[in-house]
Amino acid sequence: MPQRRHALAALRGSIPPLITPFKNGEVDYDTYAALVEFQIKEGSHGILVNGTTAEPSTLTTEERNRLVTLSVEAARSRSPRAAC
Repeated sequence: MPQRRHALAALRGSIPPLITPFKNGEVDYDTYAALVEFQIKEGSHGILVNGTTAEPSTLTTEERNRLVTLSVEAARSRSPRAAC
């Protein structure tokens, strides 16, 4: 249990959920990467991928996983809370 408390204490700052942009009925991964870049540049401590904006329920597992991978790659070295 002490380890879990430590992990929860590490959460702080802005961690906004991102929308999933679409173009011609497909996920627009380039625009999504730009949204991640913008949030990190503006000081967000992390981002919430496939979160509360509802569209993840309409995405395939492959699309959701690609958004997670893209987010980690884009934010890895710059977000104070980036993991993986």
